[in-house]
Amino acid sequence: MDRRPAQQTVVTAQQVLEAMAQAYADFFHAPSPNKTALMVLLAQSAFETGWWKYMWNNNLGNYKAVANGVYDWTYFTCYEYLTTAQIPVSWNTDARITIEDREGKETKKVTIHPDHPACCFASFTNLADGAREYLTKLVRKYSDPNDQGPGDAWHWAVVGDVPRFATALRSHGYFTDDLAHYTKTLEGCKKRLEGMKLDWDHLPSWPVEESRIRIIHPPIFNDDDNS
Repeated sequence: MDRRPAQQTVVTAQQVLEAMAQAYADFFHAPSPNKTALMVLLAQSAFETGWWKYMWNNNLGNYKAVANGVYDWTYFTCYEYLTTAQIPVSWNTDARITIEDREGKETKKVTIHPDHPACCFASFTNLADGAREYLTKLVRKYSDPNDQGPGDAWHWAVVGDVPRFATALRSHGYFTDDLAHYTKTLEGCKKRLEGMKLDWDHLPSWPVEESRIRIIHPPIFNDDDNS
């Protein structure tokens, strides 16, 4: 795997939707994508990337990576909201870290600059690869093998429950933002998307004759992919 330069990915909501639908079809071998789940994932990707204005290297979910790990990687400046206890002591004297107080807030805004390991992100060659990894990683890593449990992010996406989807992501350490703020913003993104004229009628799908029985969770939680 190699380090790649950080390059902005210029896409539309429709292009992201189509890439996610293809990833869904490839992963589940489904004759048609689950519209409810795709809407939640589309909203979450929009939120994470500032409506894709701040998406780099086809990374739809801002997934972190490790240099010389299992993915190509890149560095770009990012920020987290962390309590004092969550901030490693070494960060206070690291020139690549900027820590700012937030008036009336318990958390501080921590800005992380290259080449600090905490701003190392996965890099994908194209949007299709990024969408495939985004969806499969959410099902594998950010869900719960006990179907429909409180940590089962994928299940809550399938049923369209945004608050529980956000709570499940938080339980797996996906984000450090305040849960109420993350949930409210995610719901706002979903509402905005619902008002857009997206084409849901011509999305990629798996051929009906080759489809398997649709299941929410394929038996993948005991595999060797811990990324």
